[in-house]
Amino acid sequence: MRHRGWILAGAALAVTVIVVAVLGVGKARRPQAPPVAALPTCDQVYAWPGVQDAVVTAFADTWPFHERDEPEQRTVTNCSINASFPVFDWDARPAGTPHSRLLIVLVEAIPPDADPDWDRHACDETPTTSEPVDEPGLGEEAYGCWAADDFGGYQYLHRYLHVRTGGLGLLLSLSGADYGPLDDPAVTAGLRADLERNARCIIEPVVNGLGGEVDHHGQCGDVGRDV
Repeated sequence: MRHRGWILAGAALAVTVIVVAVLGVGKARRPQAPPVAALPTCDQVYAWPGVQDAVVTAFADTWPFHERDEPEQRTVTNCSINASFPVFDWDARPAGTPHSRLLIVLVEAIPPDADPDWDRHACDETPTTSEPVDEPGLGEEAYGCWAADDFGGYQYLHRYLHVRTGGLGLLLSLSGADYGPLDDPAVTAGLRADLERNARCIIEPVVNGLGGEVDHHGQCGDVGRDV
């Protein structure tokens, strides 16, 4: 079963490339964003109150193996963290234990004349992506969706959240896979619940850091633990 772990590591890299590529291709056919003097750096994003705690909680015991990546792009804040637990035997750890997590945060300025879908980088891109659903209590407008990839017989889930606030577009993607039998629906259900809860808990302090309003605070990590 070791080959599945290597496939997972490659999948995480592929997801990062796809999301960044979608951003680049989208910009090629959309109005040019106005110059922004104060887009946050990744260091600033992670330093905002509550962000680092929420990220560490979301990555659970994969966190000691995390790697950060911040591709240099002048017109967008582009931050990613990737981590995989270095045990590739799928049955070696308890079912539902995180194997890998990938976080991507993109922030960009929205041109005044942009159409409503200008910053929709993830939720309309593939037939396997679910329909966007409103995500209340985040900035001026927010919605989320899901996608799933099947790499080598396992499911790698993605939770996407889009937020508009103060002339900025924010995309947060939290993806991952858990240990456990491939045919165990409880593993997939647990992974989905974990990604949904933690994506919300990460994006709330990010929206706050961008100056946006947050009306509803979720529970991060294990149910009952507030961050």
